[in-house]
Amino acid sequence: MTFVKNLIKHLFPHKIITHRMSDLNNQLLEQNGEKNDIHLSIEKENKSRQFCCLTIEELITLFEYCPVIHRTLYESISPNKTVKAYVDFEYLVDKNLDIQNHYIAPISCLKILYYFLNGPDDTITSVETYTENILKQFLVLEASTDEKISYHFIHAKPSVLFENTSILGIFIKAIVHFLLLSITQHKCSMFNINLSKEECSSTSNLMHHLAPSLNTLRKNCTRYPSSFCNPSTIINTDRNSANSMDVNAINKLNLSATDIQIFLNFVENVITSEPSHRGYVHSCVRGTLNKNLLFFNIAGNYRYCPKKKGHHRRNTVAIMINTKNYTYCIRCKDIECNNAILSWKKIN
Repeated sequence: MTFVKNLIKHLFPHKIITHRMSDLNNQLLEQNGEKNDIHLSIEKENKSRQFCCLTIEELITLFEYCPVIHRTLYESISPNKTVKAYVDFEYLVDKNLDIQNHYIAPISCLKILYYFLNGPDDTITSVETYTENILKQFLVLEASTDEKISYHFIHAKPSVLFENTSILGIFIKAIVHFLLLSITQHKCSMFNINLSKEECSSTSNLMHHLAPSLNTLRKNCTRYPSSFCNPSTIINTDRNSANSMDVNAINKLNLSATDIQIFLNFVENVITSEPSHRGYVHSCVRGTLNKNLLFFNIAGNYRYCPKKKGHHRRNTVAIMINTKNYTYCIRCKDIECNNAILSWKKIN
């Protein structure tokens, strides 16, 4: 991101750019910098970062002059300032090959965060309403690749602010400890563990005792602990249960619709055809004006752009299906690409 660094130097010649956050803070103290300035980190091509400090007006100016492809800035959170809840969620795909649906974990994480930040809500009567409420509060950013499932969850419209990052850390640790403790209370024919109070006293102890049963829990015990879920919003992901609900419903992937089922396999073949650019279907929605159109929103590493005739590095794409004409096209979502004219192809 040398471009951004050079642009900052051009627009604001006197701005300090450092290699370490501590150096920036020290220099700002010497210059009596404004307390309300925004601390930013600039990600470079080699994944290292540099730091600077801008006012909101300067940040807006930088935004206006900076091309979309170079807008890779991150707000650096000061350890002594109030913060929103934020979580970096990730796991390696090759270490979790038995997981067929990679949405379950991030969705569960979001639901848990929402619950603990808001408390029970008896007015919620459906999974759709619950999910809608979550997405009104949280900014969800995806940075997944073929090797890693990665999301950033930011409580963008917070109901709770934390005094500093240390307090936020204590809050997250308390949630993890509570959830692990809830798991130990689960009893079934496949899992039955009894621990003393001392063994449950710390998160590390609980992880140590639960680790040997991890595969059993993941494959056979998939109900959410009733100790913290609102009964009206519990999703039972046990596929052997008559009342189970597929987690895809949360992602607007309504597999009960026959036409979606028909074309899902075709779309998945397209987005997994290149080993180095494999994607997955994030959601599917039907056209509001033209009901014959299906929009499959693609996530992961499949970012093929028909205009570029190659894959972008960061943008996402959608595969549009015309169920009446049996045709499809790939729509690149990069705003610099011209999507006014779409190239439709026949589905073989």
